[in-house]
Amino acid sequence: MPRSTNKAPNSSNSSPLPAHETKDVPLLTYPFLSTTFSLKQFNDGRGNGTGLWLGSQCLSLYLADIEKRELLKSFKARRKLSRQPTEGATPRAIELGSGIGLGALALASSGWNVLATDISLIVDAVLKINITGNPQTGVVQARELDWSVAPSDWKWDDPVSITSPRNEPSQTSEQLDRSEPASDVNTSPLFDLIITSDTIFSAELAPHLLRTIQHLAQISGVSGTKAGQVLYPPAYLALENRDPFLVDKTLEEAKDVWGFDVSRIPHAKVGAAMRKGGVDWEDEEWEGIEIWKLQLVLKPE
Repeated sequence: MPRSTNKAPNSSNSSPLPAHETKDVPLLTYPFLSTTFSLKQFNDGRGNGTGLWLGSQCLSLYLADIEKRELLKSFKARRKLSRQPTEGATPRAIELGSGIGLGALALASSGWNVLATDISLIVDAVLKINITGNPQTGVVQARELDWSVAPSDWKWDDPVSITSPRNEPSQTSEQLDRSEPASDVNTSPLFDLIITSDTIFSAELAPHLLRTIQHLAQISGVSGTKAGQVLYPPAYLALENRDPFLVDKTLEEAKDVWGFDVSRIPHAKVGAAMRKGGVDWEDEEWEGIEIWKLQLVLKPE
């Protein structure tokens, strides 16, 4: 793989290097648009989420590019439909599989409030450290969220963990409840955006991830005065397509089983957003990256 022409990863004046070139750097000085993040990471095999990944790099720049013309437009439309004022309101996002926190910190740099989630190992090892160690325009909170835990067992009032460790064996895709409603919608938070990156790597976990995204979208739907009039928040999923069979199967299930409209963001559009954000890698550096938009189209029960 040809090496990027960008400068060293610890140079504050450089654009970021692709993740695969900085795996052995324990503390990244990561430039992002007009700010710079300090990101702790590990490459010791303790978990996939303790290091930087390409999908998060590309998704954070793409979202920054569409933030004003698409993300905030969706936020305002949802507020209008629910007859809530837009002025003074802060959009809220949730990130699944936050890892070292780049996606959450990038959104917060634009003023979003973000709930960054991952399993407890990742939250304690890197996520909380990176969130507390970087200045934020918006507010970022870190909490544990294990996708294998059924939404009926989630606890939104727990400041540490939305989900608790489960001893029961993981359910198969066929056993999962595809349309389980929120146990207490009134006390569950509403999100205007759901993001996740580099999280399609396991055939066992993929259905749990889709169930989690669907549930979050359902409890965040806002309704108008007309019957069936509802707006769900968009979900953006970035991945590096190392396993086409798994990726295709997951995206097909997102549409056919979980009720999402699934569309891929054109590669050229992602590349333009990256260049606009100051990143001009060779195509070979990120050719396997795909960004997908998942829009729930189920009607509320």
